[in-house]
Amino acid sequence: MKYYTAIIVEDEKLAHDAMQFLLEGYCPQIEIIGCAYDVSPAIKLITELDPDIVFLDIKMPNGSGFDVLQCLPQSKTRIIFTTAFDTYAIDALRASASDYLLKPIQMDELLKAIKKVCSEIDNQNSKQNAKMDLAPRIGIPSKEGCQFYKLSELLYVQADSSYTRFYFNDLKPVLASGSMKKFADDLDDRVFVRIHSGYIINLNFVKKYLRGDGGNVVMDNGSLLPVSRTYKSELLQKIKEAVH
Repeated sequence: MKYYTAIIVEDEKLAHDAMQFLLEGYCPQIEIIGCAYDVSPAIKLITELDPDIVFLDIKMPNGSGFDVLQCLPQSKTRIIFTTAFDTYAIDALRASASDYLLKPIQMDELLKAIKKVCSEIDNQNSKQNAKMDLAPRIGIPSKEGCQFYKLSELLYVQADSSYTRFYFNDLKPVLASGSMKKFADDLDDRVFVRIHSGYIINLNFVKKYLRGDGGNVVMDNGSLLPVSRTYKSELLQKIKEAVH
């Protein structure tokens, strides 16, 4: 199963808990990686984690969901507005939201919205993969500008707060400003697989898989990396496909 990361921004605890219950109980493809209850914490969290989807409340104590959007850097994150007021629908569409849900949120409407937004994400990723076939390098920002590295020599990527570390063959780790999600879209998911919220690996450099709750992988350079239960089945399936 393909997974999509999500953040819930909701100022009312009951509404937040209801959304979390629906997502965890009926939308197994959605991985909730954070939540926020007001404008400033929401901006900080979304900027740091760069999720695939944000379920964004409109009316909050110190501002609105539109204030959150205005302060976010450019990103491929999809926005699904959630509100008890239908008067914001046009504004939501003008803000380029992927969808708009009225509270109390109905299960069928939530499922439709998630199907739509996941399709948008997959289409965008397909375009990125097509570009990958033409340009098998990744550009990493540096003080001088941008340094390009061969993806065929990239062993794995590690999230480090608001930074990302790249581990290449025969090179020192390269530290870049920006979340791992920011760079993940440039990686071909036929070769690069997320195994944990903090790691993406190149299947070509996996030396061994060690069983466990989630397990671990041993890379060709000797690195032992954790596999979370969330990504275990997808990793094993990709390994099986690669072997055959």
